[in-house]
Order: sequence, then C-alpha cells, then structure tokens
Amino acid sequence: MIDGAGLPASGALSAMASGELSAVDLLESCLAAIARHDATIRAFCHVDVEAARAEARLADARRTEATATGEGPGLLCGVPVAIKDVIDVRGMPTGHGVTYRAPRIAERDARVVALLRRQGAVIVGKTETVAFAAAGAIPPTRNPRDPARSPGGSSSGSAAAVAAGMVPLAIGTQTGGSQIRPAAFTGIYALKPTFGTVAREGMSPFAPSLDTIGWFARSVDDLSLLLAALAAPDPMQETRVPAAGRVIGICRGPHWADAGPDMQWALLEAERRLRRAGMQIRPVDLPAGFDALTSDQEVVMYGEGHLSLRDEHVRHGAALHPDLAAIATNARGIGRADIWTAAARISRRRTLFDGLFGSRLDAILAPGAPGEAPSWADGTGSSRFNKMWSALHAPCVALPGFSGSSGLPLGLQLVGPRFGDADLLACATAVDRILNG
Repeated sequence: MIDGAGLPASGALSAMASGELSAVDLLESCLAAIARHDATIRAFCHVDVEAARAEARLADARRTEATATGEGPGLLCGVPVAIKDVIDVRGMPTGHGVTYRAPRIAERDARVVALLRRQGAVIVGKTETVAFAAAGAIPPTRNPRDPARSPGGSSSGSAAAVAAGMVPLAIGTQTGGSQIRPAAFTGIYALKPTFGTVAREGMSPFAPSLDTIGWFARSVDDLSLLLAALAAPDPMQETRVPAAGRVIGICRGPHWADAGPDMQWALLEAERRLRRAGMQIRPVDLPAGFDALTSDQEVVMYGEGHLSLRDEHVRHGAALHPDLAAIATNARGIGRADIWTAAARISRRRTLFDGLFGSRLDAILAPGAPGEAPSWADGTGSSRFNKMWSALHAPCVALPGFSGSSGLPLGLQLVGPRFGDADLLACATAVDRILNG
C-alpha cells in the first residue's frame, strides 16, 4: 500500500483518482504518522480521530458517486488538513493557544473550514499556536528538522505538522510573519495570500487590518490547489508571462544587516542560480520611506491588538503571560491617532509597491527569515523580514531550497503585487524548479 502520509496533496489526489489509494488509507497513514511523531513534535493540540475517519469514508463514497455521475468529487476530496487553533472547527475545541482557561467547543465551522469541507477535505484536528496568534508563552511545538529548535510562530503547529509528514496541508494565519517564517524554519512551502483573499469569519482576530488566512504545503502545486479551492475565481488573475520571460527582482530590503551570513549567502546563491538558468534578474531598491514600513506595521498591529485583547485582560488579567498582557493593556501607549497615521502611510506605500510590477517586474525574491531556526528556548524567531510585506497586503510564497551551516533549512520568499496571487504562484513554480529541480 502507498504510504499516503509521505505524499504531497496533489500526489495523493492522483493516487486516489487512479484507485491506488483510498481516502481512508490516506487518513490512516497520516494518523499513524501523528502517533509516531507528535509526542515529540507536539504540532497538534487536538486530533479528532473518529470524526476524521467518518469524513474519510464519506470522501471515498463521494469519489465513487462522482465517478458514476461524471461529476468532480471536489478539489480536495479525501485530503487530510489541519487547522490553526485560532480558527473554529465545528465540534472541536478552540483554545487560542492559552492554558489558563478551558477551550470553547465551536458550534459552527469558520468560513475557511466550510470551504475546505465543500471541496471534500478531511479535517484532522487543531494545531498549536502562540496565544491568540499574538504573543505569550512559547508553544510546545518543536521543529521536525531538529526538535531542539523552534518551528517559528505563531502558526507553529501547522508548519510542523506538514514538515513532519503528519498531514499534507495545514491552514495558518499571518499578521506579521506567522506563516512565511515557520515555513522558512521548517523547510516547506507556504502562501500568505493577498489580504482579504479568504474570509475570516470564525477566526479569532488580532489585528483585523492585517490578519490573513493562508496555508502550508509540500509543493507550489499544492499551494495553487488550495488557492483554487478557497479563493473566488478572478478573471483578472490569468498568468501573463511564460516562465522563460519572467523578470525576478532581488531585494535585500531595509533589514539586510540583520540577515545572518547563511541567509545572505542563500539569497545571493539563488540569484546566481536563476541567472545561470537564463531567468531575467533585476536588483530592486524599494522607494524612499519603505524603511519605516516595519515600524508602521508594528504600530497598527499592536494598536489593533490592544483593542482585540483588552477584554481578555479584563476577564483573566493575572493569568495572561506578560508579553500578552503588554499588548492587552497597551503598554506601548499607542493611540487611535497613531494607528490611523501609520495606516495612512502604509496605504500610500501599497500603491507605490504595486507600481513596481507589470512589464518591468513579475516578482521579488527576498529573505524569508534572518537565518536558521533559533533554539526552541529562545522563542519563535524574528519576523523582521516579514512585517513589511504583511503591511503592504502583498501575497508571499515561502520557498525552501537551501541549508545553513548547521544543516537546517534556509527559506526565501517570493513577493508579488496585491491581487496577483495566481501569477505569483506561476512565478514561484518557475523559480522553484531552478532552486529545487
């Protein structure tokens, strides 16, 4: 029997379509992987085995019925998916990554979960997160590449579950760097789509003008599969340029001095490989004022975070971790006018950023993290290389392909203009073939 847990989602779907693999067998492979690895990795905070088995049986029946009728069974029929624990799944606990109070049993699915079910996905369980996807105690999740290291945060469990081969797909969120950084640290792929691509109904808010639902996978094809399943079709998102005609910008960015030697080498090596493969490369210097985007993002994120979390402090004040309490009590002293001013500056720069693309440039390649994953005890790592792109609402694809001096993954990110997600993924496919082909 095929070990389905080791397959990317697209490979598992092909095997199920050909009859080499059933949804039940695929799920059982994933559950076996969870049983083998999760006591060490601790990616999951809840696994609903019986509900997942029932969904897998339904997926097999759905595929059989679709074969008889000639209709499609759903883009994700039978594929196991894990969900970050700030997103509701009907009948499962939503704990928001905190232990000082009992989790709430969700009465209905979040919008993203409902869309997954509509396409036939099998929901396996909930994954660990930093409290409210914001701040607090270090999550228990370990990096599958080295359990002494962090998998990043706040989507710690979702990234680790995919990297450890426990599920082929997982849903996460990003407000600052909560998807791209974990993907970089664990050596997998991720898409943080354009802000607003997936509705956030049923998701716990942190900073509503930045919070974005995205996903982790084992290939660019799988990222595209989920985009097709979760985003409404957009006739303007057709791929514009064949792979051979792509123009990729190399952007060191305002925090280049904070990149470790390994990461600086990885970006320069990626540029060398792309040039050698015949891809058109341009250095990108961001417009004036972009150096301040990270600080403006933090003003908006922590200012809105205070508004989202202050009731949590009123109810459970003494129980909150000091870092979470600092946000909830607005220890930074961020006023409403500060938020509005920072948001206005960011908005002006979004338009400038979008203008960099088109006939002159298709995507920007930049560091995805400062370097290799830090020690687990040192926290989830810096999101300095992600906050600027999150502020711009730009789609970002995490691309693995390099290893650092300790043998751990070094991840880059490919960034595109707002609403150019499908075209960005087409660019990512071309770049990935060169870096990992």
